[in-house]
Amino acid sequence: MVGWLLAQVAATLEGAVGLPGWFDGMVVSLLLIGFPIALILAWAFEMTPDGVRLTAAVPEAESISQKTGRKLDYAILAGLALVAVLVVGDRVMRGAAQTEVAGAEAPAAETAQAEPAPINADADPATAAANAIDRSKSIAVLPFADFSAGGDHEWFSDGLTEEILNALARTPDLLVASRTSSFKYKGADEEIPIIAKALGVEHVLEGSVRRAGERLRITAQLIRAGDGFHLWSENYDRSIDDVIAIQEDIAVEIATALETAMDPEALAEMVSAGTRSVEAYQAYLEGLAHFNTLSARGDYGLSDAYEAYERARKTDANFAAAHYNAAQYWVQSLTPTVMGTRDPEQGDRNYREFRARIDAAIDAAQGTPEHLRYTAQRAIIDYRLREAEDALEKFLGAKPLSYDAWFELSDLRVRQGDFAGAATANAEGEKLVGDNVDEFSNVIINYVWSKDYENAARTARHAIALDPDHWSNMYQAHRALLWAGAVEEAAPLVPHLVRNAASESSGLLVQVRQACAEGDHATAEQLTAQITAFDASEALNERWIAFHLLGRKEEAAQLITAYDRSTPPILMQSWLYYPYFDHTRHPHFIEQMKREGVTRPPAIEIPFACPQAENNE
Repeated sequence: MVGWLLAQVAATLEGAVGLPGWFDGMVVSLLLIGFPIALILAWAFEMTPDGVRLTAAVPEAESISQKTGRKLDYAILAGLALVAVLVVGDRVMRGAAQTEVAGAEAPAAETAQAEPAPINADADPATAAANAIDRSKSIAVLPFADFSAGGDHEWFSDGLTEEILNALARTPDLLVASRTSSFKYKGADEEIPIIAKALGVEHVLEGSVRRAGERLRITAQLIRAGDGFHLWSENYDRSIDDVIAIQEDIAVEIATALETAMDPEALAEMVSAGTRSVEAYQAYLEGLAHFNTLSARGDYGLSDAYEAYERARKTDANFAAAHYNAAQYWVQSLTPTVMGTRDPEQGDRNYREFRARIDAAIDAAQGTPEHLRYTAQRAIIDYRLREAEDALEKFLGAKPLSYDAWFELSDLRVRQGDFAGAATANAEGEKLVGDNVDEFSNVIINYVWSKDYENAARTARHAIALDPDHWSNMYQAHRALLWAGAVEEAAPLVPHLVRNAASESSGLLVQVRQACAEGDHATAEQLTAQITAFDASEALNERWIAFHLLGRKEEAAQLITAYDRSTPPILMQSWLYYPYFDHTRHPHFIEQMKREGVTRPPAIEIPFACPQAENNE
């Protein structure tokens, strides 16, 4: 105990009389050095009436106490050990306390050292942002090959692939390449490292499906792209009745191999298929496969996919994903600015159909992060934007690697006029997609709508460098460059966009934009006349935009007057992204904005609009 007392005295003196900071540390060090010496002396020497003598040379009778001598030795040793523990413990506790205080009270200049290093201004910002994301737990799920004898179960292999992808995406700490990106490599003869690099992932899952009647043979293998090492592989030879268990097992095994932070029980719950009905599950897989096929050819009718989702949700009323996907069919019909049903007279019916399915999805998804995502979409359609933003932010708190949700949040903030917040959300999405070219359309256009034209042009140039033949990205890049004032830089993109346009009207609109930017009003008028020759339901938005470019604002407003209704609110919302949309021309929508408390900035001028015409894009 003497040693411990000495350590306390040293600490007290250091603070009381201003001794150097190393003083008590030196005392403690000397005590620790002396501990083994004291230990040796305690065993080697013995106290006797004649003084201290070597223990071995002292007869037992001469010991100070024949009965307690050895006990005293043990007591001394125990005391020394206690001293050591007290001294070391004291130092550790004081050190921990000092660290805690330092962390709580450190000045900003010191705590700033913990922040990430600034991005090199000379480096490509997109690449730097991508490198800042930890991709050690990233994966792409390639379309499983259909090895069935008749080759007639591609719908099943495609649907199973996507559901495995969706299951992995529900795991909060896995970064999963989107379906659009992964299915781009269906049937492609590319090396795994090349695919992984293009998609910005470090792992790839590939496999095959062979179905014969009620028997299934599914193979799957997880490959580390860097060295081609197989982290996991499995063959499943089972009945079709086991398909749900197989899908869930694959997702659990992959997530475990990638060392997700979730415990096994929570992981199994997270990747659950959402139904135990094989009939409902197969119908759902069919819907996913139809959606992929239709999306790949640009057909947004989606009737086949919708019919399959309807069968799935009616078979299992608790199948949340089936309800949600069926609801998306009606979202298309409620969004006049995209291809779909554009008859405003059908708005009320379409809205009721949407609500029936999204409400069922929300009810079935209680207790999961998807419940928040579904709630956000319902709130957006109802024009309850603050509620939608709150739900999306909570969803991203649970699943921060969901880049499509970051893009949705960016869109939502644009609708409310929060352009800085929209750009911030879009930047988070950009970091996650990295150099995945198939996700760049959202990145570019969201910067344009956020009025962040510098970053819009930067990402446009990066997309062009990655793949100058990607039509969707080039379309958005052309518009972004015009908004940034880079008219000459945008011009070379026009021939490719016209030649490969998704529709004739979209190719014409690209030319109208470029003609106006170059000051050629007459050519822009001629091209617009060709657009107006199309039925309004086929080229509604292209006509509306062209009218704004030519300064024909009143005609543009009249074109969408039929959509200015109190119900459903989504109809007029479709044009909120455009900074030149003049809401003051639409009285019903003004009332909706007042109810929601949204203050929209005045419509702005289009910097590349045709000259000698009043316009406000």
